[in-house]
Amino acid sequence: LYQQVNVMINEYIPPDYVGSFACAACHFDQIGKWTQSGHPYKLTKIVGGVPPTYPFSVVPQPPAGYTWDDITYVIGGYGWKARFLDSNGWIITGEEVQWNLQTEAWSSYHPENPPGTKPYNCGSCHTTGWVATGESGPYQDDLPGIWGTFAEAGVGCEACHGPGSDHIADPQITNITKDSSSALCGQCHVRG
Repeated sequence: LYQQVNVMINEYIPPDYVGSFACAACHFDQIGKWTQSGHPYKLTKIVGGVPPTYPFSVVPQPPAGYTWDDITYVIGGYGWKARFLDSNGWIITGEEVQWNLQTEAWSSYHPENPPGTKPYNCGSCHTTGWVATGESGPYQDDLPGIWGTFAEAGVGCEACHGPGSDHIADPQITNITKDSSSALCGQCHVRG
């Protein structure tokens, strides 16, 4: 019996992240509601210099001196404020580098930090499947300013439901987590 249990433990493959859109085939209505919330936009990747689009808000441009080609990700951009990661993944710091959506004005963000010195280590609340790695890496997308890796940019389904590969392979209520507790939400929703 000991050998059988040991073989089972050694053969166990933990579930992996599959991404929120893998959930859409069965949970189309929930995906529609999720895409209209702020969660998927907590971190948005910029590809090919194309500005991000958000429901209900607009980030008009990156900070002065930058183009969309210089930006790798936008932090936020939905409902409150937007910050930007430069071409190496560092959070852009200085005067008039944070776009405030409610006032439609630029403001400062950590002006005491010279450009290229403020790491992105905010993934526990802004991504899904965040693994903090610190300055020694590995880094998401090989960007040395991102001090961690993640499975999905933004807060996706698996942030609350856990890795979904087992559920995708065999959709059962018993192989997916559902944590809608205030304790889980409160890990990130700690501001006013």
